[in-house]
Amino acid sequence: MTKLNIELCVAKEEAMDVLEKLSIDKFKARRVLPIEGADSLNIDGGLNDIRARITDTGIEFFCRYARERAKYESVIRNYCFTNGIEKKEL
Repeated sequence: MTKLNIELCVAKEEAMDVLEKLSIDKFKARRVLPIEGADSLNIDGGLNDIRARITDTGIEFFCRYARERAKYESVIRNYCFTNGIEKKEL
């Protein structure tokens, strides 16, 4: 998995709610699901093309194909702008 160059800056206790909304609104998932044997979460309805990981400082994202990094970063950036969520560009 390729790490995206964008992270969401949200409190750890708010992270799951933010991920649920992002996954439903932008990735057409029904919910966020933990990935067995991994420390990441499935946020795209089982396609496994993009994953998220909640950290102490926010939410990190990873995508399956490096060639799709810019596409996913753009989707997340747009979601942050639309919903007033602080992000960090790496």
